Amino acid sequence: PSGNLYTLFLEEVAQQVDGVCDAVVVGVAGRTASDPEILVLILADREATRESAALSLQVTERIYESMMNSGPLLAKHAIASIVVDSLAFLPVGATGKILKRELRQSALSLIRINAERNLMN
Repeated sequence: PSGNLYTLFLEEVAQQVDGVCDAVVVGVAGRTASDPEILVLILADREATRESAALSLQVTERIYESMMNSGPLLAKHAIASIVVDSLAFLPVGATGKILKRELRQSALSLIRINAERNLMN
């Protein structure tokens, strides 16, 4: 994305959505204009009753609204939100901090895999 992207702020916005346990936000360097520029990985609460697609949509909406109010302007399609079963697959350093630079490298693959999985369902 052009300009600064404050991922911690966006993660906090996502975590305030009812049904979200945790969230990770990373900027994505898309190859085409239609590729997302932000990837949001969402870990749902165990007690969440909402469908994954509905939760993903609500997180996308909330992040989009918060960016409209305080951050760089992006089109809504530039935000890809994916509900995952676990965040254990994320690359972490020795201190347990998520290595977003490594996640950024695999972000487009995660987005495409999710899109293919949704087409099959």
